[in-house]
Order: sequence, then structure tokens, then C-alpha cells
Amino acid sequence: MNRKMAAATLLLLASCGGGSEPPVTIPENRAPQFTSSSSVSLVENAALSYQAAASDADGDPLTYSIAGGPDAARFSITGAGLLNFLVAPDFDNPADADGNNVYQATLSVSDGRTTTSLPLTMTVTNSREGIAVRRVFSGFSQPVSMSEIPGDTRLFVAERDSDIYYFDPATGTRTFYARIPTPPDGFLGLNFITASPGYASDGLLYVSTGVDRVHVRALVRANVEAGNPGNVIEVSNFRAGSSFNPPKDAGWMGFGPDGHLYLATGGSYERLNLVAHEDGNFTGKLIRIRRNPTPGATPQFSYELAAKGLFSASTATFSGNMLLIGDQDGVGDAPGEINRLDINGPLVSFGWPYFAGHTQLNYDPPPGLVTPILEIPIAPAPESGGAPEPKTGHSLILGPVYNGPIASLAGQLIFGSGDPAGKIWTIDVGQLLSATSVLPYSAYALRSADFAPDAGTINGIRAFTATAGGQLFILDGDGEIFEVVAAT
Repeated sequence: MNRKMAAATLLLLASCGGGSEPPVTIPENRAPQFTSSSSVSLVENAALSYQAAASDADGDPLTYSIAGGPDAARFSITGAGLLNFLVAPDFDNPADADGNNVYQATLSVSDGRTTTSLPLTMTVTNSREGIAVRRVFSGFSQPVSMSEIPGDTRLFVAERDSDIYYFDPATGTRTFYARIPTPPDGFLGLNFITASPGYASDGLLYVSTGVDRVHVRALVRANVEAGNPGNVIEVSNFRAGSSFNPPKDAGWMGFGPDGHLYLATGGSYERLNLVAHEDGNFTGKLIRIRRNPTPGATPQFSYELAAKGLFSASTATFSGNMLLIGDQDGVGDAPGEINRLDINGPLVSFGWPYFAGHTQLNYDPPPGLVTPILEIPIAPAPESGGAPEPKTGHSLILGPVYNGPIASLAGQLIFGSGDPAGKIWTIDVGQLLSATSVLPYSAYALRSADFAPDAGTINGIRAFTATAGGQLFILDGDGEIFEVVAAT
């Protein structure tokens, strides 16, 4: 006989008895009490197996449910109290309301008449997913660029003051290669270096310097080794501005799959100056440089515009015929952006100065401008639907699409921030190549914890460099080089 029937029977018997018998007292229902923990910790990508448990002093059957909490929509629960994530949590791309990998939900248990609540906190911890990072060198002074050397196991590393070194990852040593000769029109610092795809035979290392005049020269290995590094090949000397209207520095260079050299120049700081969008100048442009294959031919190089409307395209990377261009617009808190260019397609404009990211400035923009496929804000604004802090950073630096032995990085574009935080993010390159509109902040993941090195700190990233063999190196602003390897 259960407690309710017993109480009713006692009442009936009491009503039939004499007046001398005392009244029967019905026991009050006692609320159930949770006995399971109010906090849980689990490693990312693992299935949650949290069993809610409670006791009931009256022996009533209990039913569990999710009563609320900021992350309630991320979970399911059975009536018997088994709680699960609807989607396994990802530490690198948290989906909780605060974006801090601490998920909060309120559970309830009921005995049919009363309900008790339990605020539950679930903390997701990191798995490095097979990634290890080791420091292989420290000691460069104001490094600015790093390049693979085709046909060689070493790398080139350049410092701002124009010194260039060989760096050997196998031994962790550097060897002086050359100092860039000061050009006749003055020297304003080294921007970027890139070795020729045919370096093993032609020995050419391309160097870009300057700001208002972007000067590209090729150092010739034979001349360097003969003690005459100043005997260079003049590639280009574009005036991208003037001392009264200087452009934003850029100077990225890279060889495309078509074998041509691509060079980015900076746009004007003046928002009312439309030269970056206009033809007939080299300000805010991506320039395709073709070398005449005929020895001794004049002119040796020809130039054509591949894109325009850039402000500070100081970083880019190829994925097949697609060039992903990192640009940092120059208006207040405008985000960094990634633009996509088909190098076999027509000339396009990426919007500066009509747009900063997707934000229209005070102009009437012409038709046909191409907007970014990804934006990286410089400041968090989650309360207004903006990006949480892990998805923000200054001075965008694009790396390669990873092709090495670490499975969790396969097909991922690796990129980071040049600010002191030195954040590292990844995104599936397929999303960038197929996107038809700007991607959400959830499309890319903060991977800094996965890339934590065994010594030193990655800060102020200057370059990511991949080798043909799948090695990946990171150069940071205080002169360290790190190698990304598979964890053992």
C-alpha cells in the first residue's frame, strides 16, 4: 500500500470512530535532493556521460529534466537523468554562451509534486590533437620575413635592418647570407623575401623594401657567393605614394602556381583618396610580375594588375589557383579580412576605400566590388552579436594550407595575429574556397593552446613557412623560430 492510499484509509477509519480517538496527521511530502556533483570536467571532442542522481526520502519515483541556464540548448537529458552534449564540445571553438569553455545548465528533478534544481557547470579542457611545437632557435633581431628554399633543407630569414641569414632547422644554427644594399632612392626597411621556385638552378632570392616606393630586387646566389651581393637584378620600383601622401606599408610577395611573382602594395591612409580603387597607379594593388624567359631580353619584366582596392595587404597564401589575401583596413576598429582571388580570373576590386570590411564608408561605391569572405575583429563585442575575445586580434598573418603529418591540421589554413598575443587560428580551407558570403566567427578556431611550445612563447607572429616536405615553422617578433611536429 503506498503512502497516499494509507493516508486516505486512516482518514476514513478516523471518521467512523468515537470522538475519543486523536486526529490522524498526514506526513508532508519531502522534496527530492540531488546527490550528483554540480561540476564536471571533460576533454574536448569526448562524449559527455554525466548521470544526474537524486534521492527522495519518501521513495517517490523521480524524473529529470533541463530547467534552463545559458547553455541549456547544448544538451539533452533522459528522464532517468543521463545528460549528453548534442554536439561534442570543441575547446578550440567553444559554443558556450560566454565563449570560455565553461558550459552552464540548470537541471531539475521532480517527484511529481515538488521540484529541486541543480546549477551544473561543465568545463571543457584542451586536447592538443597530435600537435607538438618545439623551439629550434632564438636570437634574430627584428625579424620580418622567412622563406622556404626550394631544393634546400634550410630557410631564409630576414631582419628589418636588411640582414638575411640561412637557417638550418636540423642543426638549429644560422649563417649570414647577405646584407641588402641600400638603394639609390633611400632605404626604408625590408618588407618581405621569397625564393624563386627554381632557386636550386637560378639562385634568385627576391626582396621587397620601401614604403612610398616599393622596390623589388633579386639577389643572385652566384654574386653573393663571389662577394658581390650588390650586383642584383632590378625587378620593379613602383611609386605607390609620396612623402605627402604615403601609403600603408605592405610588400607581400609570393610565386603563384603559374610561375609568376605577385606583389602587394599599400593603399593610401587618406579615406577621401580613391587611388587604391583607380587604375593607372600602383597604390593599393596586387601586381603580377612576369619575367621574360628569353635571356638578355629587354625589358626583362612586365607588369599587370591582378587586383585593386587593397589597404594593407601584407600577407597572403596560395591554395591552388586561389590566392587568399589578408588585409587590415585602416579605419578605427575595422577588422582584418581575408579576401579570395582567382588568379586566372578578371581584375577585381576589394573595396578600399569604399568599404572597410563589410562596413560601407561615406562614398557611393561603384558596382562589382568584392567583399571579404572572413573578418577577424580587433576587439571583442559578444554582447552585441560580435566576436568573442578568442576570435579577435591585430595584424593578420596568413600561413599555409597544412600538408604535413598531423591529421587534425589536414586541409586547415593556419593563420595568426602579429600583435603581442600571437594568437593562432585554423579554418578548413574548403570553407574559404566555397564561401559565397562572409563566414561566421564560428568558422575558425583558436588553436593557441594546441601550439604552445616546449620553450619560449609565441608572440607577435611574423611568418608561417611550410616546406615541400610538410614541415611547418613559425617566426615570431622577438626572434624565435618554432617547428610544428607530430606529438609522440
